[in-house]
Amino acid sequence: MIRSLVQARPRVRISACECACACAGAASGCRLPTNAIRTITSQHPSASTSRVQLLPHISGSTAERRAVNRPFTSATTTRSESGSQAQLSPEIEEEVHSALRFIVPQLLVAQSGTTSPRTDGVEGDEAASAAAIAAVEAKLAERRNDLGVGNVEEIRAVWQEWQDAENQRVALQGMQADDSMAELVAEEEQAIDAAQKSALNRLYGLILPPEGSQTEGAIMEIRPGVGGAEATLFTGDLLRMYRTYASAYTSSTGSGWKVELLRVVEADSFGFEAYKEVTLRVEGKDAYRHLKNEAGVHRVQRIPKTQNLGKIQTSTAAVIVLPQIPEHASEVKDIVDVADVKEEVMRSRGAGGQHVNKTESAVRLTHEPTGISVSMQDSRSQHQNRAKAWQILRARLLDRKIQAEEESKRSARRSQVGSMHRVDRIRTYNYQQDRITDHRISLSLPLDRVMSGDSSFGLGHILTSLEEHSDLLRLRGMKEDLQRDLEQEGTGEDEKERGKGRNNTKK
Repeated sequence: MIRSLVQARPRVRISACECACACAGAASGCRLPTNAIRTITSQHPSASTSRVQLLPHISGSTAERRAVNRPFTSATTTRSESGSQAQLSPEIEEEVHSALRFIVPQLLVAQSGTTSPRTDGVEGDEAASAAAIAAVEAKLAERRNDLGVGNVEEIRAVWQEWQDAENQRVALQGMQADDSMAELVAEEEQAIDAAQKSALNRLYGLILPPEGSQTEGAIMEIRPGVGGAEATLFTGDLLRMYRTYASAYTSSTGSGWKVELLRVVEADSFGFEAYKEVTLRVEGKDAYRHLKNEAGVHRVQRIPKTQNLGKIQTSTAAVIVLPQIPEHASEVKDIVDVADVKEEVMRSRGAGGQHVNKTESAVRLTHEPTGISVSMQDSRSQHQNRAKAWQILRARLLDRKIQAEEESKRSARRSQVGSMHRVDRIRTYNYQQDRITDHRISLSLPLDRVMSGDSSFGLGHILTSLEEHSDLLRLRGMKEDLQRDLEQEGTGEDEKERGKGRNNTKK
């Protein structure tokens, strides 16, 4: 019966008297008619649901109480579009939730008719109070902009959901429940815990939106470093790993990534697959966001195939990951002006027959303001080479812009927390010990799982862990910045109070 009352009007607070009547009717075997339920619920259109208040009036066996007990829900819980719900590992979940409970209130201000820690103690009439709240909101809006936080109304709605659940918890703890109600109270506490965890996970997705979400793919450049021929062989190994992983990866849309080789410069390696340079494009949902942390120096330790000495050699290869945006996107015009790009056409070099040697199919683009140059001669068609060169040039300029903006934000916020970008020696591939270690997160996995492109327990596990760690660093930096701002505000208020005291003393 109580279930019928709650489900009929989920945002209605049912009085104790009405609950008692409903329970009595259910206990006696009768059932209130639908029109009676509507009459009861329509009397309280502006109140909110409180399942906690139903508990003291529930009687009967444990089975009857379980029939009443349904999971705690709210208006925003079932909205699939209200922010992505992050899947956090147990190792960082408590730290993330604790940080969010501190961060979110510092980004919001109470609405009219409510109180806020930032506006308590404001004296004067209603207009003065509204002006004070408006001033605080303006300051917080500036802070949210500095931190890159948007969707403020959605954040406010989900935070209100968390607070509603917290109020339910307080009310539940204040109840005088007998032993017969203990099991139901415990179940209710579990439901409230689940509701708050769900709200915090969605807040995590709203406050820290995925980086690179506006891109349509990634452009990866792999080049050998120290190690001579062995480094070119390792470049080929990395290319196979990424191509295998991309074909095995399935995005949330149910489709895999598409890989296209844009530029390949082969190396002489005694019959083995080796490269002096490789540029590939990975198209698909979340490709750049998922692969961006692969940028850096990859180190391999193994006995080279090209020598018979049996000695372990250390070689390296550098990976660059660039974002790719749609050609029709508005950002394209902001990134590059065609007038700033010098285009040259020439005959291709190397293998390819008389066609490439007699026609000017190779294209070189130079962005004169930055000096960035891109050459492309892999295709027999000048048009195709030009299109590929423009893709790479736009990606490099966009990456340059993103890095400059991130550096500017870090400098402005004075955050001392590090980032995941552009670090040296990110990973070691140790063939003798059959393991791969990512030094940024101290994670080691079996070598064959990673090199085979395993999307679940190999490379996919590393990339997911890196993305989670990167987001955690961003959250820590945001928390530190807010704590520093609060300390400065407190120091400023203390100075004002001391100044007032000195003025009063003089008077």
